[in-house]
Amino acid sequence: RQVGNAVPVFLAQAIAGKLEWLLKMKVIDLFAGCGGLALGFKNEGFKTTAFLEWEQPCIETLIENFGRGGDEGKFIHADIEKIFFK
Repeated sequence: RQVGNAVPVFLAQAIAGKLEWLLKMKVIDLFAGCGGLALGFKNEGFKTTAFLEWEQPCIETLIENFGRGGDEGKFIHADIEKIFFK
């Protein structure tokens, strides 16, 4: 499956690599898409605790790429406006 159509994995890795002092920090991936940003951060040692995405095909790709019930966090299929702007 395609990963990172919005954020190239190498770009996320470059950003995360400059933030080594934050390696104990965790990431929440808003507008997750297929998970390119999360994959780049994972490759640099970060853990994504939640993925938020409103498109079902992207959720299915996230689950395939990161695994359901694995250590990568929760998959939230929702519109961000309905979660944060009620």
